[in-house]
Amino acid sequence: MARAIESLVASAGRAIDTLQAHAAGTRALETEARARLDRLPAPADDDAPGLVKQRASLRVVTRMLKSRLRDTLSALTNTRAVVDRGLVAHHRYTTSDTETGRNDADAEVRAAQLVFDEIYQDAMDDGLFATLPKLPNFISDDGNQRPPTVPDLCVSEPPVSSHSLDDLWTNLDELSGVFTGSEESKKRLVSSRAALADVIAFLKKAERDVDVSAALAAEIKQLACSAGSVSDIGKDTESDPETTKQDKHSQYTPENFAYGTTSLRAWLAVVASCPALLGVLKELARDVASKSEKETPRDECNSNLSRLENLPRSAVFGSSIGWLVFYLSLGQRVRCVGYELLKGRVAIAESAAAAIGKNGSQETFSNLFAFGVKDATSANLTDVKLVVLTSQCWDQSLKTQIAEHLQKNLPTNALVVDYCDFLSRYQTAFASVGRVAAPTSWNEKQNFFVFQKKEEQVPGSGLLSCVD
Repeated sequence: MARAIESLVASAGRAIDTLQAHAAGTRALETEARARLDRLPAPADDDAPGLVKQRASLRVVTRMLKSRLRDTLSALTNTRAVVDRGLVAHHRYTTSDTETGRNDADAEVRAAQLVFDEIYQDAMDDGLFATLPKLPNFISDDGNQRPPTVPDLCVSEPPVSSHSLDDLWTNLDELSGVFTGSEESKKRLVSSRAALADVIAFLKKAERDVDVSAALAAEIKQLACSAGSVSDIGKDTESDPETTKQDKHSQYTPENFAYGTTSLRAWLAVVASCPALLGVLKELARDVASKSEKETPRDECNSNLSRLENLPRSAVFGSSIGWLVFYLSLGQRVRCVGYELLKGRVAIAESAAAAIGKNGSQETFSNLFAFGVKDATSANLTDVKLVVLTSQCWDQSLKTQIAEHLQKNLPTNALVVDYCDFLSRYQTAFASVGRVAAPTSWNEKQNFFVFQKKEEQVPGSGLLSCVD
């Protein structure tokens, strides 16, 4: 059984990575093709032959790219569904008390492998793994091809930097000028970054654990089906406000829980490239440094999450297994709270924190981070200076709820870093202050958008408008 699920996860994982990269590249090429087409003058009876050919070529390429993107996304969705089905079956296999149950689960994993093989072969036959095409060059009236005024998009980008992480840390510290204080502060910084190295190693091992992935897939399936399950067992959610509140996330589709990672190197590149982001992190780090000797003692009656929610901090909405929270807290010495709906992912993050051990007591580092199994649409935003939204795969309705929560409750001048530009629709509430491209596990040139909360509107004017 173990070999069957590991084979499925490995083969399908490689296919998913390739399909994700091609989907991102195809979407970017289609966007560029449309932009070039829009820059051309409107068709006229006296158009030059070269212009006619260029317009026709761009139209053909745009339609082809749109069709390929649709097919790629469909193959990607189907592959993910097959992997999830196999992982859920594997989880059922490992938790079954009967031989019959284990045999049935094993058969389902093998069936999932056969379905994936068929999906993969169809994708190969459709050319979805083939190299992406280049956009056509400009065709002049003399019939010669010339480079367009806008260069062709480069799909594969080189790594952000070839420098070591130590060099990147040094560069970032020099840019921010945060840790030029006491020797004690520098020692704490060195200690927390050593702890970060331990955490990263732990998380990398956890994300390769098939049993962990299977348990998470089972939890995602349970959450996605929880609305139906509630009614099946006779609970009246309409008359039970507490149940309705707890199961609010049951409206979210499984796509909201898609897993991807941003490396520490990529995150540092984003921070170093955005002065506004550097400034906020500098402010938060100084606040931690100034209070480190007399940090508010932990109240046994309140959780670490409740304590941190009353201090200046950053927050990550959709914190997954904790990557970004640890980058901010252990790497940059700012308080950070992570909100995540999946209990299994929060458990992994907390296990990573507990494993730090040798580089310092977790009690010291717990002053910097906390995780909550909580819907981010109701997260406390008091004293939050920075919010990171991992919204790449969120439903449109969830993005809207988050945007309304931020525009209503986020303090003025606080920053929001997002993996998409959804907040640009809320121009009266947020100002764009930066855009940085860096590699992620799903896109070699992922855009990170940075927004700043504007001055609050006049009381009584209601929610700020959304620009369509």
